[in-house]
Amino acid sequence: MAQNELIDTTSWPVVRVRIPETIPDDAGPAYVQEMQAILDRREHYAVIFEGPERPDSPEFNRHYMKWYKSTKALQKELCCGVVRIEADDGKRNRAISKAMTYLAKAAIPYPYEVCGSEAEAEAIAKRMLASRAETN
Repeated sequence: MAQNELIDTTSWPVVRVRIPETIPDDAGPAYVQEMQAILDRREHYAVIFEGPERPDSPEFNRHYMKWYKSTKALQKELCCGVVRIEADDGKRNRAISKAMTYLAKAAIPYPYEVCGSEAEAEAIAKRMLASRAETN
């Protein structure tokens, strides 16, 4: 697995995920398999995420949530963090607020930050990876 429309692992251990507004119903299982392949490497990684929080794709969301819940412990172990890029100030502020809620409720098993640019995201992802390396 190297790169496709949604997931790019060519900069491993930094994984880039670009979610479109919609994902065809038949593409949901394949995307989840690719996410599983990342976990199957059993290596630490960080994610730079762009796009909507969730696509308008009920079938994809069903597959993803089932996978997410079943792998939450392994994600906590391996994922050093997720950085969401949101260039729009208003959307970024809403995303930051939502992230703080998720983190407070322990709804996500890894650090989650929101920033405004690719350069910021790259720096944050590298910091997350370095931080995990220091604690192991």
